[in-house]
Amino acid sequence: MAASLLPWLHFGICARLIGVAAPFLTRYRHAIAELAGLSRFWVGLVLVATATSLPERFTGMSAVTAAGAPNIAVGDALGSCVFNLVMLVLLDELRRGEPMYRRVDQGHILIAGFGVILIGTVGAFLLLGRETLPFGSCTSAPPRR
Repeated sequence: MAASLLPWLHFGICARLIGVAAPFLTRYRHAIAELAGLSRFWVGLVLVATATSLPERFTGMSAVTAAGAPNIAVGDALGSCVFNLVMLVLLDELRRGEPMYRRVDQGHILIAGFGVILIGTVGAFLLLGRETLPFGSCTSAPPRR
């Protein structure tokens, strides 16, 4: 019984460490932007996005290399994107008064568009990489033998 709880304990510790580090990351991002003379937009786009994506990167690499489970890597990357987008929608919905999206820099439109293109490309590659497409009889390709 204790052995089955150990992975949950490790998961909880890792999640807590990330949660504790997040406010520091935000504060240091602001300081780095001022010291380097960069806009907060670019520092957030490059530095914060990279730092917050490191857990997914390490999870994906270890899932493929150590565990031989590419499904975990793909699920982690795509699940993280979807979870982050759901959080933005919920934060905007919970915000009273002016919507959050009216207050953010318009440069994020370019980032959002690029993200939609990348997620769509991943979805297309996942579909095209399958032996059979999940569309039933509406495919025009002859059956494989």
